[in-house]
Formats: sequence, structure tokens, C-alpha cells
Amino acid sequence: MLHSLKKFIIALGCLVLIVSWLSCSSQSNTSKAVQKNAPWNQLKTIEAQIKPPVFRNELFNIVDFGAVSGGQVNCTESIRKAIKACSDLGGGKVIVPAGKFYTGPIHLESNVNLHLEKGAELLFSTNPKDYYPLVHTSF
Repeated sequence: MLHSLKKFIIALGCLVLIVSWLSCSSQSNTSKAVQKNAPWNQLKTIEAQIKPPVFRNELFNIVDFGAVSGGQVNCTESIRKAIKACSDLGGGKVIVPAGKFYTGPIHLESNVNLHLEKGAELLFSTNPKDYYPLVHTSF
């Protein structure tokens, strides 16, 4: 009887192993099906649909709108004016020339390419009050 019980336990153990193996194999196939339809597998299709933006060849230098280099003068309004003029005239490139320009928030508009030349730095205010009222954003 003890010998029969051992055979039964061994047979039961083998059965559990087989069922476990089949279950893992089934999950693997399901996992492969999920991976086949995963969004990252559509990357090439998505990339092919992305077209780089094209901007007009009009330049709007923030210095021409009153921005002062040095990092001491608040240039937020000058940058805003340059962006607004660029957008209102159909778009183009807003130029931040070499130098340090202190600013608060920058709100881009349609058809505006904000371009920092070599050596240009935008020094953003660390005062939270400069960023009110808050603007709803989403990603």
C-alpha cells in the first residue's frame, strides 16, 4: 500500500508539472499576441506620419523688442512681444541671441520657432508668483 501511495504522489506531481508547463506555454502565446499588437510595434507607421514643421524665413530678434542681455533685466514682456509679432505676421523664428536673458514664463504661439543662438541662455525666474495665473496644460 505504501508503494502504491508513493506512485500516486509521483504521478500527481508529474501531472501538476505538466499542467503548470502548459499554463506557462499558453500565457507565453497570449503574451506574444499582446506584444504583436503593442503600440511600440506601430512605431514605424507612426514615425512615417510625422512631418517636421516648416517655418517662414522671418526673423524676430528679442533685442529688437527691448530685451536686454546680462540676466538682470526682466525680458518677459520683450519675449512676449516678439512671439506675438511673429505669430501675427504668419510665423517665423524668434531669435534669442548670445547672452543671458532673465524671464518669467514663455507662452509659444502657432508657427513660432523659438531659437536660441550659440551662447544664449534663458534664466527663468524662481519666483512662483511670476507664473500666475496658472495655465491649464496637458501632455
